[in-house]
Amino acid sequence: MSFLRNAFLTLTTAATMLYMGCTPSADPNIDYEQKLRSANKIVVEEMVINKGRDYKIFADGQRVATVSGKNIRFFESLVGDKFTLTTLDGKVIGSEQEEKRFLTFNRNARCEDAFENTTGYIGETISGKLSIKYIFHFLDANKQEVGRSDKLGKSLIGRHKINDNQGHEDYDIDKQFELFGDEYVITVKDLNSEIPLEHAILLTCIEDAIGDSN
Repeated sequence: MSFLRNAFLTLTTAATMLYMGCTPSADPNIDYEQKLRSANKIVVEEMVINKGRDYKIFADGQRVATVSGKNIRFFESLVGDKFTLTTLDGKVIGSEQEEKRFLTFNRNARCEDAFENTTGYIGETISGKLSIKYIFHFLDANKQEVGRSDKLGKSLIGRHKINDNQGHEDYDIDKQFELFGDEYVITVKDLNSEIPLEHAILLTCIEDAIGDSN
C-alpha cells in the first residue's frame, strides 16, 4: 500500500507540474535573449493552468522565456490586460499595458522596456460594418506607424502576417489548434525588422486573450 501511495503521489506531482507549465531552471551558460532575437521560428504555447494569460516561449525549439499576463475581469474596462515577456534567467525583455478605454471598443496598448521606457504602441481598429477586417497598428515611441497586422475575423482565422510600411512581410503568425491550450508559430522573416520581435510576441498573446474572452 505504501508503494502504491508513493507512486500515486509521484505521478500526481508530475502531472501537476506538467499541467502548470513549471518554468525550468535557467542555464547560466545560455544567453536566452540572444537566442530569442536570433531565432527564425518562435513558438508561443498557452499554459492551460491559466488559460489565455500565461505562455511558454520557445526559440528554434528551445524554451527561452515566459509571457505572464495580468488581468482582473472586474476592472478590465479600466486598466485592461498587461503582458510581460521575461527570459528564463529573469531578464525582462518588454511588456505591454492596455490603456484605459472610454466610449470605444478598440484596444490600445503602450509597450515598455525593463526600465519602463516607452518603446512603442500597438493600436487596434476594426474595419467594416460587420467587423470583417481586424487590424493592429504598430507604432514607434514617437507614435509613428512602422507596420500593421491584418486578418479576417477576430480569432476564427488562424493565420495572418505582420508587414512593415513598405508592405514587406516581417512576421508570419500561424495558430495551431491543440487539445489543451492554443499554440502559435511565429516565423521571423526579417531579423532586422523595425517592428520589435517582443511586440510581435506580445501581440500574439493579446490576440489569444481576446479570442479566449469572446
